[in-house]
Amino acid sequence: MMKASDTIIKRIKEFEGFSAKPYRDSAGVLTIGYGTTKDADKYTNISKAQADLLLRRDLAQFENQLNNYIATRGYELTQNQFDALVSFLYNVGSIKAGSGLDASIRAGKPKVVAANLQRYVYAGGKKLAGLVKRRGYEAYLFSTQPADIGKALLAAIGLFQF
Repeated sequence: MMKASDTIIKRIKEFEGFSAKPYRDSAGVLTIGYGTTKDADKYTNISKAQADLLLRRDLAQFENQLNNYIATRGYELTQNQFDALVSFLYNVGSIKAGSGLDASIRAGKPKVVAANLQRYVYAGGKKLAGLVKRRGYEAYLFSTQPADIGKALLAAIGLFQF
């Protein structure tokens, strides 16, 4: 059973931002902490530690959902791909069976999956820069092998030449 990496949890926190008080997100959904929507109406003010617990509770649900997709839909995922889809699920909620995204994941076509992910950039009928950035990151992560990321990081600090 796959789990979200610490790296993607950190990135989800960055994408979601933190709010100690409930607010309506761009789609009008009541939200608190690091993007928690489940039972958000039960809280008036939370700490970052409480928000972290809520995030991890919610992530467990989406990890289970994605592991169920692996079992029932035949997804074969690397850790990067799992992380990209957990981030997507945390933000969107599901991958509709038979959708273009589902079909491209089933077919094992990372670049097509990446293109499909980048279509989900609208909330409340508006294209949002934050979603464009998030989907871009998820698309990159989905289509990049872990070793490639390591090489890119080493190249960035001058220890590896392509």
